Amino acid sequence: MNFKIYGPFDVPMGEGKSKKTIDKEDIIYFWKDIESGEHGLSKACGCYVFGLKTDKGAKPWYVGKAEKQTFEEECFTPQKLDYYHRSLLHSTGSPVMFFVAKCSEKKGKFARPTKAKYEDVRFVEKMFIELAFRKNEKLWNKQHTKNVKMLSVEGFYNSGDRRRKPVKEMRNLLGMT
Repeated sequence: MNFKIYGPFDVPMGEGKSKKTIDKEDIIYFWKDIESGEHGLSKACGCYVFGLKTDKGAKPWYVGKAEKQTFEEECFTPQKLDYYHRSLLHSTGSPVMFFVAKCSEKKGKFARPTKAKYEDVRFVEKMFIELAFRKNEKLWNKQHTKNVKMLSVEGFYNSGDRRRKPVKEMRNLLGMT
């Protein structure tokens, strides 16, 4: 179960600074640009993260998975474009996309989508949703965010207090000193 991260890739939005939508021509250009640098990535599967970058940093807005379809087929569906466009209306910045591509273990080539479920892709998606939600509580994903909001484990999760001896010893046991 190997995954490799690619990006950030700028998502073009055609002409005009006031343009706040991604259209078909932008998407065609996006995939051509990716294939010229990372051949085969558009046909791979894994997870992806859409965000907006500014001079002050970047913020994630949506995390998705492509397990039964390729990145190219999955990333710009009408529903995903709706999330991206609403993100552009709610915030400033330039759109970017990261890919967390599943790779074969032996040769390191991109894995292809299958009709079967990739449990590892689902695990990685959940992990990145939780990480993204910590950075942006307005993340469009609703699935897998409940624990991030409500769960607290002393010294480990949504709790910075590490002073008590049992917490210190547990962190030491787990190699988290």
